[in-house]
Amino acid sequence: MPGKKGSIAWDALIPVPAPGKPAKKTLVRVTEQIPRKIAEGKGEMRYTEGIAILGTGSIAHSHANAIRHCGKQIDLVVNPHVEAAQQFALLWNIPQWSGDFSALFSESISDVHVCTPAGIHYEQVKALLLHGKNVLCEKPLCLKEDEALELAKLAREKGVRAVIDLNVRFNPACIAAREMIQSDSFGDIWLTHGTYLQEFEILPTAYTWRYREEVAGNMRAVTEIGSHWIDLLYFLTGIRIRRVSACFNRLQKDRVIRDNMMYSADPATATEGNPVSITETDVRSDTDRVLHLESEDAAIISYELENGRFGSLVLSEISAGHQNTIEITVSGAKQTISWNADEPTKLCYAEKGGPLSVRQFAFGNNGFNDTICELVKAYYEDVVSDMLPTFGDGVYLVAVCQAIYRSANQDGTWVVVEDREKRKKE
Repeated sequence: MPGKKGSIAWDALIPVPAPGKPAKKTLVRVTEQIPRKIAEGKGEMRYTEGIAILGTGSIAHSHANAIRHCGKQIDLVVNPHVEAAQQFALLWNIPQWSGDFSALFSESISDVHVCTPAGIHYEQVKALLLHGKNVLCEKPLCLKEDEALELAKLAREKGVRAVIDLNVRFNPACIAAREMIQSDSFGDIWLTHGTYLQEFEILPTAYTWRYREEVAGNMRAVTEIGSHWIDLLYFLTGIRIRRVSACFNRLQKDRVIRDNMMYSADPATATEGNPVSITETDVRSDTDRVLHLESEDAAIISYELENGRFGSLVLSEISAGHQNTIEITVSGAKQTISWNADEPTKLCYAEKGGPLSVRQFAFGNNGFNDTICELVKAYYEDVVSDMLPTFGDGVYLVAVCQAIYRSANQDGTWVVVEDREKRKKE
């Protein structure tokens, strides 16, 4: 086959063979293989979308499932590792795959789901916007506020749909909580607090892109899971964070990578029957690699909202027994509301002197998959709604995360959130 994997020569697509037919050996360009789709509508001809996914990791599978849930066809998947793109295409019955990013620029592609690490979002999303593509980007939008501002501005100038996958806000219980919290019967917001806990980063664990600063950035818990909680707080209350004070727990900084798994390099962490540590004398110089990490395993964050009220947030990726625990409590002058993703269909609320009441929702037991399906559905309905997280929301999240990082590296000093997107609108 002509060209080399990962080189510029991979500027073509390989058509997936129909069942029972041999694969073609020639490479076919995307503009030749995917015809521009045309549909009739109310006396005029209009183009329908051509949908592509960039990336083939676990979140890309969630996007593929959500797209299919909407009754839509995926036309193209792109990954620089063409074998991964091919496997993904075969699994989801996608007609074409490519190892070349520029395949996404085809006129037949209108919408691109960006399912790649945050550290490379900026360049990828910018290129897509410049080619007039609608973009649904994984969170966070990017890692630097200047870059986020540029992307938000470019999306507005191009007049395209530009949405971030902050799917938690699409849980029916969260939608109901928002309506209750922002009603007159709830009263002024006095106190907010919560947690987001996971266990996936307890060693030993797989070595992934999340531990490569050049693609993941200088944080993990804050950007990976904290961005969801911070967005949910704003979605529920309509109030943004003004300033933060944060402390990071950076545990087991020194690690050994062996067979794509990370182990602690600290013998003190090993226990009888569970020798999870690889000491310096045990390191295999020919295969093992020593890794030093500065990104946080957990974060303790205090914040002040724009209404002058204070709150707190605990983020952890090292809490055993917690797969994906998101908990948030909002107390107003008249009521308190709490929601926990471990029981996603339940919304708890109470008034002073009254019982703890629970609203039960029929939808939402599938948690993440249900909410991402609802977000993708809303995206393709193309209806102007404050339910959809915009690139402007993405700018705000980047600003909060960067303020948290600066505070944690200044011994918890209070740092003002530089929300330049909001100031620009004002």
